[in-house]
Amino acid sequence: MRKRDLDIIKALERFRCLSRDQVAALFFANTKNAINNANVSLKRLRDRGYIDANTERQPFVYFPRPATIKKTGNKVDHFLKMADVYIALIKHKEPRRFDVEPRYDADIRPDVFTIWKGSPFFIEVQNSVYSANVMRKKLERYQAFYDGGEFIKSLQK
Repeated sequence: MRKRDLDIIKALERFRCLSRDQVAALFFANTKNAINNANVSLKRLRDRGYIDANTERQPFVYFPRPATIKKTGNKVDHFLKMADVYIALIKHKEPRRFDVEPRYDADIRPDVFTIWKGSPFFIEVQNSVYSANVMRKKLERYQAFYDGGEFIKSLQK
């Protein structure tokens, strides 16, 4: 198996799912025909049983095997958006760290934690509308987490 194939599988495990176009952007952007190259690699990995796909979506959405989320579930679009955030960031500079759905405690569960351009960020990726009150409370919890020193301890893990 090629190193790039292993990297694709690791990315699927990290993001839970990726579209064909996201795989092309992440692993084949420097090739002449990124989409065709991604299709060939993804088909090979799928045929050999390393990954799975939802073929009802266009472009196909790929999952690690076994899938860690339901292939037709509501969370798929949420995870695809988190991958879009990563792809947008790497166009400017590779994040030093990019954790998808890290777990700190019951109250602190960002969609993404990243260290990008030397600064830490909690990123919330919303497919639905949150009220101002809900977002304010969430921001207050993040601020208390940071101010209480738990944030620094979590970076050392």
